Amino acid sequence: MRTLGWMGLVSAVLLGFPDQANARYYDAGPVWNKQHAKLVCPNVCQQKRLFWDGDWINLILGRASVCGCRKSNPAQNTSNRQACLRPGKRKTRPIYHKHHAKKICPRVCQKYRCRWDGYWQTTLFGTMYAVCGCK
Repeated sequence: MRTLGWMGLVSAVLLGFPDQANARYYDAGPVWNKQHAKLVCPNVCQQKRLFWDGDWINLILGRASVCGCRKSNPAQNTSNRQACLRPGKRKTRPIYHKHHAKKICPRVCQKYRCRWDGYWQTTLFGTMYAVCGCK
């Protein structure tokens, strides 16, 4: 019997949750920095027929990263981003369920003068953080 490797587990966790903002994270291998993300992530999302939302997360530095992809092109939706200092996914402490997210995420987004878009995700079970969607 073959066991699920850690990348399979990461993929199952990240891709298994529906979200309210139509954003998902997809495995990208290692992403070293912002410039590298600009090269890697659009291709990762394009393979899924999605658009890169400009966000990525290093799950294990130098080994495993994921890119944020959306159904709509975020470059076309600039009206909500005028006041928000840093739209996108923001790291926070662990979130255990949707009622917990309703308490934590609005505060996380407020730090960047943003509104919580309803999206939250535990990035990897057993790690010490989750992400909230801010716009």
